[in-house]
Amino acid sequence: MALRSFYLVFPTNFSISSHGMWSENIATWASVHPYLSVALTIFLVVLQAIQITYLVLEYRIARESTLLPGVFYILISSIGLVLLPLSSALIANTFFILALSNLFFIYKKISAADKIFNVGFWLALASFFYPIFSILLFLAFTGVTILRSFNLKEILMVVCGFIVPYIILGTYYFWIDSFPFFIQKIIDGITFLNVSTLILNWEDYVLLGIFASLIIFVIFNAGFYLAKKDIRNQKNINILYRSLIIIGITALFQSALNMDHLHLLAVPLSILFSFSFSDTRKIALANGFHILLFVGILVFHYYRLFSF
Repeated sequence: MALRSFYLVFPTNFSISSHGMWSENIATWASVHPYLSVALTIFLVVLQAIQITYLVLEYRIARESTLLPGVFYILISSIGLVLLPLSSALIANTFFILALSNLFFIYKKISAADKIFNVGFWLALASFFYPIFSILLFLAFTGVTILRSFNLKEILMVVCGFIVPYIILGTYYFWIDSFPFFIQKIIDGITFLNVSTLILNWEDYVLLGIFASLIIFVIFNAGFYLAKKDIRNQKNINILYRSLIIIGITALFQSALNMDHLHLLAVPLSILFSFSFSDTRKIALANGFHILLFVGILVFHYYRLFSF
């Protein structure tokens, strides 16, 4: 709560810069109920941190069982003020993590049709809020191939899982005579980045620099993260690295550079970065580091109140 206290002290109206199916409804509700939207944001971040921690513990991806993945997710997703308000990308992350959980489950499972279907299903629900998740179908395809080898039937299961929610929602909009709105939202959901419209301030550059530094750090430590891991964990970590690449590419498929997009990166980054402290001997170092990061984030949020 402390990390998101700025908007509790200074409630602000904001807009959600996404063409998602339900984004405008969320933006309208959040602007009318600023305190409730902050409360919902805190709930979502904590829920997602629990999801991520459970994901790492359930599939034993880390060397040691710790709560660090969830802790780092809360910290990373709260670094800049632009990431604090309720956003489409933040809501969609809930379904993204569920998709990853179902994807990791399918390794060496004789019967996993339901989980493979669910990967596409959860990505579709995420795309209702943040359309870029449609492109993350490629991550699902590569993930299924990495974990089970290429199988066209299973790829089609993912596609079916993704299409079914759209068919159901499209039927609803057709029933209420709003099918053209439904189609237009799908068309508007993914565009191409218009560089001429980029307007960034120094805080945006700092935020992008921090995320870029984290990405470079986890890439250079890939060998350490993969060392002494069994085949299953190596494959799961490989998927997390691929998600960083694909999420980075999807930033090009939006009309303007939406800083909310960084929420997507927070999921794989928090898991991978936590591996740096997964050794028992480094737990004390991790505790000190996350406290330092916590204080640094608060200073970054509140410095403007003391600038003259």
